[in-house]
Amino acid sequence: MMRFLNVFFCLLLASIQSVVASENARPLQPLLGKLSEPSLAMVDAAFQGIVEGENIDFHVHVVGLGDTVTVFEDEMDANTVGECRASDFAGSPVYINERRFSFWRNPMLFAKTRFLMKATGITQGLWDSLDRAAANNNYVNHLLGLVGNYRPRSDKPGKFLLLAMDGHYVDGVIDWAQTDIRVPNKYVIRLSDCMNRLYQQRHRTHFSPFMPAISIHPEREDAVDALRMFSTDSRYLKWLPNTMNINPASGKIKVFLNEMKARDVTLVTHTGHEDATEALEEHQRYGNPTLHQSALEHGMKVIMAHAGYKGSSFHHAHGEEHENSELFNDMLESYPNNLKGGLSATVFVEHSNCAADLGYSCLGNTSPLANQLKRILLDKDQRYAERMVYGSDYPLPSIGLLKPTRELMYRGFLSQEQARLLNEIWGVNPLLYDFVLKRTIRHPENINKQLPASMFDKPEWPILGF
Repeated sequence: MMRFLNVFFCLLLASIQSVVASENARPLQPLLGKLSEPSLAMVDAAFQGIVEGENIDFHVHVVGLGDTVTVFEDEMDANTVGECRASDFAGSPVYINERRFSFWRNPMLFAKTRFLMKATGITQGLWDSLDRAAANNNYVNHLLGLVGNYRPRSDKPGKFLLLAMDGHYVDGVIDWAQTDIRVPNKYVIRLSDCMNRLYQQRHRTHFSPFMPAISIHPEREDAVDALRMFSTDSRYLKWLPNTMNINPASGKIKVFLNEMKARDVTLVTHTGHEDATEALEEHQRYGNPTLHQSALEHGMKVIMAHAGYKGSSFHHAHGEEHENSELFNDMLESYPNNLKGGLSATVFVEHSNCAADLGYSCLGNTSPLANQLKRILLDKDQRYAERMVYGSDYPLPSIGLLKPTRELMYRGFLSQEQARLLNEIWGVNPLLYDFVLKRTIRHPENINKQLPASMFDKPEWPILGF
């Protein structure tokens, strides 16, 4: 029976691949001359009110395999390459758990990995053989292409925060069997610098679009020493508690949090349920927004990615269970000076059958994620305008099956014409598509309510190297 299910899943994946391939058949092309005039007008409208180069994407994942990176040394001249030779990346490999590459062990995880590889340009198709030695080069070239093709008529596309990712730790020691993806700090810091150099050479500019964010599990044995070392290169630190096995409310991490505050390091943390990476079910509770209460009361700066997103949790202090989005809203109101929310997953409203029956089942449908998006757009009490920051959660916008355009249209956030133009933009640049989508959506009952430019522009908190 299990073998039959695996074969069925394999055939299903093949059919999905053909749909996605037809959806994204066009290679990356320059915006000018490849988008229709209405689509270009939509892109230009999305950038209105945003100073050139001062928009920032707080949520860009680094993906790769191993430590082989030759693209910089191959392309840049001796005066430019600096510390970007292949040997400069040696010893800091990107790790992806091998179970992700076994269809027979976990077909669904295998499918997720295949989509991840394709979305980041590591492979061209879902069934292409994986060239591990070329994986990092392919990632770099693909992301550089997206960023270089981001803002029309400008070599200042904005800033993109590249996220490191620490592993799954138990009692201070990394558990490689449970670690899903690990992207070392040294790798991301070096990668960010080298991608900036290559971007500058390709576009003949002095603008640097990439910034590194470090990631340190607070219970690892050398956590404080690592923070002292790497915080000189980045004042942003990424956690994915559900996957990394971090209890943000644990008393064991107070020393680490104190050091973060002393060094003015901002925590960028996942909130809500986690689907993209592997998390043990018992660790999904660590996505609870209220678990960061003690850190916020201590004055730490925190960005809660996804604004709580989906799932429900018990309030850390009160005990009642609420939607994670509601818990995030309560926290945002309680900590006005040092808490922000990330827009990264706010457009991923629940998929339902409303897109299949022309939206009829959306009428009167209670949807926590759609309701949260409505609250943020309406911003009735001016709670969100200066408190939310933009994030794409790249590479998720590049995965066609996750594209929320049609669902948002049937729920009233987009018109049919806007959805059509956004799909055209997605076919040329899915990273730009996510930005334009979030600047285009309107409240279903009030089309004058949109996400303001302040959520996408340079934030008030200082950013190293901005």
